[in-house]
Amino acid sequence: ACKSCDPGQYAEEGSEICKVCPVNMYLEDVGSSFNSCKKCPTGFETYSFTGSTKCYAEGAICLIGQFFNTSNNTCHDCPKGYYANDIRNQLSCIVCGVGQYNNVEKEIKCRDCQSGQYADSVASSLCKECSAGKYNTKSKSIQESDCHDCVAGKYSEEKGRSSVEFCIDCEAGKYSTVRHSSNATDC
Repeated sequence: ACKSCDPGQYAEEGSEICKVCPVNMYLEDVGSSFNSCKKCPTGFETYSFTGSTKCYAEGAICLIGQFFNTSNNTCHDCPKGYYANDIRNQLSCIVCGVGQYNNVEKEIKCRDCQSGQYADSVASSLCKECSAGKYNTKSKSIQESDCHDCVAGKYSEEKGRSSVEFCIDCEAGKYSTVRHSSNATDC
């Protein structure tokens, strides 16, 4: 039995496969032949896509930090954790990777987590801080295990510390056998 090609595709007579309409041509109907692909009208294009079912406003330019939604021909801001750095043909936002974040909408790049922080998932809007009693000297860290313990006999009361120098010695006359102590009372 003969099958119909999807919209944006056509089949020549006697063909075994469907082919896509070329760039700047479109086809809305199911089961069409090649001469059914329509040329986009003046001022419209298919954004270098083949197999299009409609044309879009030519030169539709979204601002950086935005993407072009082809279903309603409008620009939308990229959400937190995503970015867009192209001013044209950006059809989706790019996700921030692990070790990175973006805490504002409509951003053009992701930022690396600083030392003392990490981001263990994609699309992070904030970096997590190493807990009290720990530190991390490395930026763009991707997991909590990148945070190192203060050694026994030292403590650190604050989160997000970036150096072993923030691990403070227990007071004279006190000691601690506990690693990653978060306050002086552990001594």
